[in-house]
Amino acid sequence: MYHEQEEAAVQQLLLTALSAKAAEASSIVIIGHAQSGFIDQVAAQHPQAQLHVFEADRQWWLGDFHASLQRFLQDLPEQSVDCLLLIDFMQLQEHSIAWLQAARHSLKATGHVIANVKNSQHHQYIQQLLSQNSHNYTSTKTGNVAKLSLMEAIKVFLDAGMLPYLHTSLPHKADDALIASLQAAFVHLGIQESIAKVRLNQLQYIFTAQNVPTRLLVAVAEPCSVLCATNNPLQYQNNLAVSPDLLAPQAGHQILSITRAPNIAMAFEQGVKYAEHKWLVLAHQDVYLPQGWLADVQQAWQAAEAKLGKPIGVAGVAGMVKRDAGDFIAAGCCMDRMYTYNHAQAQLPLQAHSLDELVLVYRSDRFIPELNPAYGFHYYATESVFKAEDAGFIGAILPVPCLHNTSRYDITAGDADVRQKSLLFQQEWQQRLPIRTTIAHITHEGIKLN
Repeated sequence: MYHEQEEAAVQQLLLTALSAKAAEASSIVIIGHAQSGFIDQVAAQHPQAQLHVFEADRQWWLGDFHASLQRFLQDLPEQSVDCLLLIDFMQLQEHSIAWLQAARHSLKATGHVIANVKNSQHHQYIQQLLSQNSHNYTSTKTGNVAKLSLMEAIKVFLDAGMLPYLHTSLPHKADDALIASLQAAFVHLGIQESIAKVRLNQLQYIFTAQNVPTRLLVAVAEPCSVLCATNNPLQYQNNLAVSPDLLAPQAGHQILSITRAPNIAMAFEQGVKYAEHKWLVLAHQDVYLPQGWLADVQQAWQAAEAKLGKPIGVAGVAGMVKRDAGDFIAAGCCMDRMYTYNHAQAQLPLQAHSLDELVLVYRSDRFIPELNPAYGFHYYATESVFKAEDAGFIGAILPVPCLHNTSRYDITAGDADVRQKSLLFQQEWQQRLPIRTTIAHITHEGIKLN
């Protein structure tokens, strides 16, 4: 009975999302094993839409189902679908990526994917794990279906060439005792309680997603050297190190993990020294570069130079843009934790006033800045932009989304180290003031941290 209630609640959330994202839909594709009457509800809600339904029974992962669904998706007319509705079909990571990739061609430019994701980080699983009473929910050989975590689901969408949004979720009665018992852990890990509740007290998530128009999903034109200063092996191994492009030996990419660096300047200098390739990517250890990203960023760089009419010295995926009126706007296209950072995507690429540090791209045959070690691990992205401009280049914000999968949600306003580095940056770049970054507004009068 409880499972049926959960299923009914999820399908009501899917209907609500469908109404919000595809109110004027003329073509809707439904894939899944919906409750009786769900298809009729969709038809009644969207009487003008043509429905294409691929139904599955409760043991859909057995037999030749994957191949059959692939053929169904590939046979849909190109750019004909307003909405692809996936019901309980985001459990198997490898297959989900393939299905979403197969569906890309059929989605209209304004089309959406809507899907529910069962939460594998629900507090009941955590309690079972801590009590050594957990069950194996990742094995598919015995018929159990693997459940994706919240962040794994985001990676699946990104790997498929889609930009996801966490639309809503199905909550469960909060386990306040567990949350209370974890307060010390939250403080230690830098996790806000509100974020922990999003992960622990939700039964299922409802995602919407759209195609990333610039996503090429083609072989990399040139190999890249990816540099990273690491101090958390688990975070590094779960994110940057398992980026699909870096796990493909035939692509010839190089990854350099620099440990125990006292500042980013020294780490970058060491990385550049041992880099084997022209394209240099400087990324945080908690950044996940989705499948095809290293090819896409090269293509996006070339397209940006053609559009902006200026040579690029450094590029990123998020930052600030200075408008003609003198004010600043945020711009970028990426996932920051569980939130979609999608500002001015339609206008991208744009020339950057400043860049966020999560991932930066340079070319060793073009421009490599000498970074100031006094800034520690802060402001090096904006420093790169300013030094690039002094050398006759520009910084650019490119529409190639990735995932910033940090576990920390600290507020920089109370960070003494950030404030001290901000003062140093203000003093060195007085001629550039006012300066606006994603974490600070620096003027002659003072510094305001987010």
